[in-house]
Amino acid sequence: MLFRLRVKFSGMCLFIPDTRNPQNCLMHVLLLALDQTRPMCGMDMPRHYPRVSYNAAYSQAGAKELTGDRCCISMDDKLLDLGTRGSIDGGVALHPMIADLTPLVPPLDPQWVTSEPGLKVAARVTLPPGSVTPCCGPDKWRLGRTLGQAAFEVTWTCTMNTADATPDQLEWELGGLRGDGGQPLVSLHPIADEKDRELTIDLLVTNVPAKEPIRNSESKHPKPQHGDPVPHFAAYYDLFDVKGPDLTYDSGPSSTADGSGGLAMTSDAYTCMTAQAPLSGNS
Repeated sequence: MLFRLRVKFSGMCLFIPDTRNPQNCLMHVLLLALDQTRPMCGMDMPRHYPRVSYNAAYSQAGAKELTGDRCCISMDDKLLDLGTRGSIDGGVALHPMIADLTPLVPPLDPQWVTSEPGLKVAARVTLPPGSVTPCCGPDKWRLGRTLGQAAFEVTWTCTMNTADATPDQLEWELGGLRGDGGQPLVSLHPIADEKDRELTIDLLVTNVPAKEPIRNSESKHPKPQHGDPVPHFAAYYDLFDVKGPDLTYDSGPSSTADGSGGLAMTSDAYTCMTAQAPLSGNS
């Protein structure tokens, strides 16, 4: 059975395309371990909590519509590996609106996407080939010499082909990030999307501080001043043991002089942005 899987990522999530095996390309997403007890790049950063959540209706076989209830699962020290679940199309190309660290950092050692990652990673998601949709507001951000929009949310979409033995559900589990401590999960059943009626399962993966609500385009809070950095972005460089340029807010000529802003279209606290980086050994 074919159905659409959409996984939305929000917060400190680093996208790592893996093309070492051209016949089995994968997308790894590292959820960084930010913790007040371990200063990064000379900065104290609040703890971020990796979580995966979904609408409770997906766990009910035969459900026809979504409910208002959600199930939320901790991903601390866990691996969500969907890369073997049989996607039938797509690739692992990423969008330029996901902040690109490629010219600023060395290629990532493959150990970070195996069962022996360092302690700078709290969780990992591995995905099959698919397509990417970044969520960006109208604001401009500067990273080194690059000026443009920056994604605070990213959705990965793939078409799943389940095994004959489980024709109407997604069998999944959380493995141990470092090889042990796995956790079984209930099977999920696709439900027709209310817009296009395609059978779909939507997952939400977040890696944000406990007091930072899930961001959305309707959240209102003050915009940063021109030149202000994204406070948590330096944690990405800490993973590579390098010091890189800040991701800074660029108000542009059309913004108000005092930098105030009304409706903010980027992350709720302008602290957590997604990013992408290369993997050593890619073809």
